[in-house]
Amino acid sequence: MQPAFRQTEKEEVHRSEPEDDESDEENKTAEKIRKNIRILDDLPEEDENGDVIDESAENGDDGVDLEPKKKQRRSKREKSDNGDEPIRIAREYYSNKDAKAVYDIMMGNKRKATAKIIVFVIFLVVLTLFSSLKTLFADLSAFGNSEYAFLGVNLMLLLIAALIDVGEIKKSFSLLGRKKITRSMCVTVALLAGILQCIAAFSGHGELPGNIHIYAPAVFVPLIFTAVADKVRAKTDIADFEYIVKHPDELYSVSKIEDEGEAFEIGRGLLLGDPDIRYSAKIGFPSKFVEMTLRRDPSDGVYALSLPAMLTAAVITAVVAGVISKNLVYAVSAFTAVTLIGLPASSCLSAFDILKTTNKQLRRSGSLVSGYYAAEDASTANAVVIDASDLFLYGGCSLHGFKLYNSMRIDDAFLYTAAVVIKSGGALSDVFDSVILSKRDILPPVESLVYEEKLGCSCWINNQRVLVGNRDLLSKHNVTPPSEDEEKKFLKSGRQVIYLAVEGKTAAGFSVEYKPNGDIARYLNKLEKYGVSVLVRTTDPNITEELVEQYFDLPHGFVKVISPVAGKMFKELYETVKPSGDCKVIHDGSVYTLLKSFAAAFLITDKFRLSSVLQYIGVGIGILAVAAMAFTSGLSQAGALQIIMFVLIWTALVIFIPRFKKP
Repeated sequence: MQPAFRQTEKEEVHRSEPEDDESDEENKTAEKIRKNIRILDDLPEEDENGDVIDESAENGDDGVDLEPKKKQRRSKREKSDNGDEPIRIAREYYSNKDAKAVYDIMMGNKRKATAKIIVFVIFLVVLTLFSSLKTLFADLSAFGNSEYAFLGVNLMLLLIAALIDVGEIKKSFSLLGRKKITRSMCVTVALLAGILQCIAAFSGHGELPGNIHIYAPAVFVPLIFTAVADKVRAKTDIADFEYIVKHPDELYSVSKIEDEGEAFEIGRGLLLGDPDIRYSAKIGFPSKFVEMTLRRDPSDGVYALSLPAMLTAAVITAVVAGVISKNLVYAVSAFTAVTLIGLPASSCLSAFDILKTTNKQLRRSGSLVSGYYAAEDASTANAVVIDASDLFLYGGCSLHGFKLYNSMRIDDAFLYTAAVVIKSGGALSDVFDSVILSKRDILPPVESLVYEEKLGCSCWINNQRVLVGNRDLLSKHNVTPPSEDEEKKFLKSGRQVIYLAVEGKTAAGFSVEYKPNGDIARYLNKLEKYGVSVLVRTTDPNITEELVEQYFDLPHGFVKVISPVAGKMFKELYETVKPSGDCKVIHDGSVYTLLKSFAAAFLITDKFRLSSVLQYIGVGIGILAVAAMAFTSGLSQAGALQIIMFVLIWTALVIFIPRFKKP
């Protein structure tokens, strides 16, 4: 191995040729390397600040050992939430042998929902047609001009619908016994309200007052919405499942750093009271897919809040309308009308439409959010940790020139620097890798590599002390760096400088440029708006909080470069492959899909909050309008068709307005 320096005193800018005693193979390699580099022309040898650097003694080591550990870390199991309702799962996805069974069950759920939709739509169309003929033309010829026959057909179809949805009805009462209201109760309430009116109408001796409508057609709207929601959910789950099964070796999870000590150390400096930090973890198998998809239905919260209020309003309206009209059938009809227009029927449909449209976009780029449980879990995070090299485009960073000092050989300057930069895994690794033509076997071995915070790396190469970093690193180790005036020539046009020092002497300076990954800037800005900080691991002293914030147009204080100790912890976590991990937020391992899917989790919860607000507004407007009509004996203006039209129009708003919030 050739020595790092020639034994000369004069500083030079070299285009050196290989020594005569080098082998032919080494000559060819050196020649190819030289074709990939050029001298920085604006650093002339005769520059007045180009004094010979004095050799000085070095300080002791300071920093964190970057040598990889051979010991494999054990993955941790995620804690289960004991407060959750138990979930009945027909078949869980534990291994590939379960794939077909799970897929068949999901397809069965889709077919079942489709069948319900077809039947309920037919019932809706038939009853709406009959109701319209009666209202507009007083035509009951299809029923032998009998109100009883008309009421009987309405009641019969409602009872058939109840029989079809008997599972939902049983589930609603079972959950009600545990003081829990879900979308199943919406189906039950709608059916009971419609059936109650039909039964009450029979007390009118075959004739209904002229200002009363039968609202049975409107009952089928929430039933259809619930069935459509089931179908949308099944289709989304099937598409997500197909993606997971087809890409078994490309699955990474947006995982939480579970160890409190590690989370505290990595999040140190962000003033996080309870750090919830996420990172990209390679998983061998996405466990609990079915459970993760079924574990949370956010529309249940909407029903739990609105159904009691709506029923209270319906009862009050019925009582007041009954007192005013002194007519039991009118009072019951008022109750039914308020109930059907006040049900937040589209909440479940909106919830799963949001998940469907978001995941459809995510899967195109290689990621997905398995369900609302995953989205809500991810949206509790307050930081994400990534490697600095992922912030910059692979092959996008550039070497614009260099200058040699103290008779350093050009070959050794690049080999030493490349060896340290590549071994430390910095953002410039691909730059120096291209210089050596990816022939890493020609690099000298690097020993005792240490990253010193905000300074650079120190190590031993061929029993020589080597430093690669900024001028402060050189000064700390008693190496005199080039003057600041000379350094400015490296820094033109926003470029940065990296120095190489060997055995107490400055050996070379490199003018480098970083090119940020523009594709991720959008999602970094979105995470900032969601209150998520970005923690960056780096072994490159040029990559600072200020540089990252400047390149990605981020506010001050959003980015934090973690300490070498924290960086070592993160690297061990990142390089550990978990045998399995809960199938929550999944991506293909790139930083782009990591940030996109992570931001999408926040977006999903944001969209549903917006749709919920719109749903509450629609419920309030509908109840007030129908109640006002009931109190003024104007209930004839609120027929089944009018209620259906209002619900459909408002549902369109609830579903489509949140779609304008793009990921």
